[in-house]
Amino acid sequence: MRKKPIPTFTSEEEEAEFWDTHSAVDYIDFDDESTKVEFDFSQARTVRLAETQFSVSVTVPDVALRAVQQRARRLGMSADELMAHYISDIIRRPRPYRRRRRRPQKARA
Repeated sequence: MRKKPIPTFTSEEEEAEFWDTHSAVDYIDFDDESTKVEFDFSQARTVRLAETQFSVSVTVPDVALRAVQQRARRLGMSADELMAHYISDIIRRPRPYRRRRRRPQKARA
């Protein structure tokens, strides 16, 4: 089936606007064997402009690391990304109110 030609764009913004309002199915024949679309996400990074990210080294038990790696693999992400999500989730959770323990006062002589 003949598809429409993809227009030439002068900027990424123009291209993004175009694809926001058009379907790739009208322009690309995905059934054609010569049209192979492959994505390599191994070098992909999540960019968060609002936050500064830091690298932290943490020592964890071997069994915990293996569990995180397995779960990350199932979710299609790296173990580092999954651990960062875990830490962010824990920090964002509302903490239950806990009364602070008073330190025992030293006896005066």
